[in-house]
Amino acid sequence: MAVTFLHTSDWQLGKAFRTLAGADTLRRLRFEVLGRLAAVARDEAAAFVVVAGDVFEHPEPAPEDVAAFVDGVRAFDVPVYVLPGNHDPAAPGTVWAEGAIERIGGRPPPPNLVVLRTADPVVVADGRAVLLPAPLSERDPVDDPVAHLARADTYADLPPDAARVVVAHGSVSDFGQRAAAARVLALDRMPPGAVDYVALGDWHGCKQVMDDPAAWYSGAPEPDGFAGAAAEGRTGVALVVSAERGRPAAVRPVEVSATVWVRDTWRLPATSLEAIAERLRRWGASGRTWVLDVRIEGVVSPEDRARLERTIEAARKWTLGRGFDLSEVYVHPAAEALEALADGATPIVRAMLAALEPEAFGARARALASRFETVTREEGAADPARRWAEAVRAVALSHLVRWAEEAAK
Repeated sequence: MAVTFLHTSDWQLGKAFRTLAGADTLRRLRFEVLGRLAAVARDEAAAFVVVAGDVFEHPEPAPEDVAAFVDGVRAFDVPVYVLPGNHDPAAPGTVWAEGAIERIGGRPPPPNLVVLRTADPVVVADGRAVLLPAPLSERDPVDDPVAHLARADTYADLPPDAARVVVAHGSVSDFGQRAAAARVLALDRMPPGAVDYVALGDWHGCKQVMDDPAAWYSGAPEPDGFAGAAAEGRTGVALVVSAERGRPAAVRPVEVSATVWVRDTWRLPATSLEAIAERLRRWGASGRTWVLDVRIEGVVSPEDRARLERTIEAARKWTLGRGFDLSEVYVHPAAEALEALADGATPIVRAMLAALEPEAFGARARALASRFETVTREEGAADPARRWAEAVRAVALSHLVRWAEEAAK
């Protein structure tokens, strides 16, 4: 008996985004994604939805956030099974304590909401599937939340034909961070063939981490950062899963996010002003909300600097986040300005003006880069930024001394 369901996680409702422009919009969009998730569940004829942890950003969310969550869950036509995660563990005083949703949000929980507070198996979808939860009761668990799945007796009384779906929240590796062994989900200890699918939360990128059984992180349905999990997997999706006892699960990501987060560096003139204008035009016409942290670097003419500023100013109207950083965009003096300065200049000034010419400027840049490579190779590069500054000062000082000597002749 195959069963189709929706796997999502890490809604992080109530996240503040205090350091970003448009924080209120970003907060609102995190609630609006619930409607899109409900639509996907309906379109895919999903029998139920599993949320693998971190529905809320905080264990005691604001009343308005709880009320909005209740309204969002009511929009689903099927049961929504929620696992407490590390941000919102099932502990006394948290949102998942008995009666807390009504107490905090001022309204009763919807009848289709089921909180997986214990590790007891839950038979769902008219017996076509059984959930094997691994809820968190504290932010930093001492014991492995999936340790019970290594025991054969966990599976002794399960319906024989029901697809077995683990719902867990945590890391499957310490990812080089030297996390305590108890904080890593030891999925490899499960008996062979005991489970058909593992629905994971905690990592905010969508990624498959095991083949047999298929184990996936769904990732956050709305991206919430420029780095981290986004660098390792697709973001802004939910997973449509078709599972059947004893058969490989079929998994398909479906786009649900309204935002696109971009952190990048655009270097001029390698990237032309026309290319930047066209890229921003396409982004602005996409209908998505763009959260940007874009640094632009290079040397341009005064006219091109003005064109760039006009292009960026127009784009600021539809972008959020940190926006555009133009602090490393330098204006090369116009030829007329150089000629005016050169009239009657001293030898030192003429030499400095010559260094501003494109060909000379490029030659000096290459010389400095070569000097930097020599210094770091011979003396070590414990602090590359400091080494670079020392190299620049040394070469600049040698030029000034030479120009001063020539002026004194």
